[in-house]
Amino acid sequence: MRRLIISILALLSVATLSAQGGDERFKLQVQADLGTIFLDDAGGPTVTLGVGVRMFDHLYVGAETGFDTMIKRYNKLGALQYSRFEGYVPLGVNLKGYLFKDRDWSPYLNCSLGGFFGFYKEHWFDGFRSQIGLGVDIKQFNVNIGYHALVHDITQHFGYVKLGYRF
Repeated sequence: MRRLIISILALLSVATLSAQGGDERFKLQVQADLGTIFLDDAGGPTVTLGVGVRMFDHLYVGAETGFDTMIKRYNKLGALQYSRFEGYVPLGVNLKGYLFKDRDWSPYLNCSLGGFFGFYKEHWFDGFRSQIGLGVDIKQFNVNIGYHALVHDITQHFGYVKLGYRF
């Protein structure tokens, strides 16, 4: 996990320095997203912050973090028995491939890879996290949907929907 954090910080430093150099081919892009991750019987809110560089208007490479939650209800004979809450902090690299650039909108493919650390009751856990999805930038706003996976003791498969704003 320590190597992952160091790699992300190095990528972020290089990206920021490149974007501040004044070259129009490289632009600093900051994005904040609010959304939800969901299973058929569980769900929870997610917040993501990404900082990176948009290169040649068609590729974005950045680092991202945030906070994701999952609330799942367990039933016993039809009555609500208890709810389980887990939360985790993702750390990773985000790649976006913009299909074309228009003044008002631009669809893209999204891929986030990295790790996470989190908690469930009194237990800490960590592991690998990935997201693959489709999105569209509409002026400064974006909409993104896709597949979300966590790999730790077991593999959890989720869907996700996010709405965001680019600075």
